[in-house]
Amino acid sequence: MTKAVVNERALQAQVFASPIVRARLLSRARVALPAAQREAIAAGAPGWARKLRLEQGVRPGAKSPTGIRRPYARIIGPREVTEGDKPIDRQRILRRVVNQ
Repeated sequence: MTKAVVNERALQAQVFASPIVRARLLSRARVALPAAQREAIAAGAPGWARKLRLEQGVRPGAKSPTGIRRPYARIIGPREVTEGDKPIDRQRILRRVVNQ
């Protein structure tokens, strides 16, 4: 009888590739999007809030020591926020939402 050997890298790759993990990431991003839009509007950038959208994909794993490709879902928007006469810190808006 041979011993079953579990390769940790293969196991992690299967977990990250599972539809359940991807669906959970996307569902969390879908909940965070309206919150990010509310924060942007409250900060005085309603036009920027309308341009926020979800993006999902798989990281290539090139920088990972194990080479594992990980899925992601994130809120993205234009880099420049040019509304009104006060600067809007887009990273602070998105961090507030993620840290809630």
